[in-house]
Amino acid sequence: MSPEKTLNDLPLYNLAKLEKIARGNDAFVEKMIEMFLVEIPRAIVDLRTALMSNDFKGMHATIHKIRPAIENMEIYRLKEPLRELDKLALAGSDVKKMDTLVGVAEQVTAEVVRKLQKT
Repeated sequence: MSPEKTLNDLPLYNLAKLEKIARGNDAFVEKMIEMFLVEIPRAIVDLRTALMSNDFKGMHATIHKIRPAIENMEIYRLKEPLRELDKLALAGSDVKKMDTLVGVAEQVTAEVVRKLQKT
């Protein structure tokens, strides 16, 4: 099985880590989900905008801003693409690959948002 197939077989997200952090405070979990639904899509738009203007430092800053939310919600499909995107942004190289990775972030984020809004 290819690594890509393995990633796609994982759950889209997992709230277990967030629930553990919350220690039974359901209102906290709900607030974090609400913040995710607002802030992460904006940040992904910021990534695209930064890429289009070759603002690689801005891309790096945005990635570091969203990384905790991605990790706390265990969105594994974004973990490696964001890591690779960050490395490329720091190097200021391979804009075509960065474009592909931003596309992955856009797609996965949209999917997570849709599923979270249904719950």
